[in-house]
Amino acid sequence: MAACAGSGEDRDQGVASLASAVPGTSGTSTPAAADPIEAKRPQLRLDSTEEEAKRLRFAYWACLQTHGVKMDTARVGTSKAQAPPFMSGPNSREPAEAYKACLVKMPLMPPELDRDRNPDYVDQHHAYVKCLNARGMHVTELPDASGWTYADNDQPAESVRNKIDKDCTMEAFGGRN
Repeated sequence: MAACAGSGEDRDQGVASLASAVPGTSGTSTPAAADPIEAKRPQLRLDSTEEEAKRLRFAYWACLQTHGVKMDTARVGTSKAQAPPFMSGPNSREPAEAYKACLVKMPLMPPELDRDRNPDYVDQHHAYVKCLNARGMHVTELPDASGWTYADNDQPAESVRNKIDKDCTMEAFGGRN
């Protein structure tokens, strides 16, 4: 979660099962909000696997591409597929109609990672950053607890950082390891 934080656009009141959000799986979803689109958006869990999250990201990106957002399809199969492979940049939001049409497929962040939905977010974020440092990452928390940055270039390998991040997220935000 390099410079990560809960997203303000991921507001929701309940948690739907990830299984209910993925086509071809079973499960029921809990209506998430009064907004009917928000209630239908897939809900990531704190313990969602990378494969589950990737499947949901790719479904969202495919919808955007179908609706006219230009994609760098060469990046989709790479490790950089964590970030949206938009040709014009993820912040352009053009064409706007595509983003509106596909909002229902955009995954919601786990509620534990959303400071607007988690009353303990700031304290848990402090614990998360402390855990990252204790396990060998060198990071500095942003003053407003909105994320963190690397404190230096002496970092563990990417696979080790990913494991540390997942373990500390689960530990600090109330998941089970």
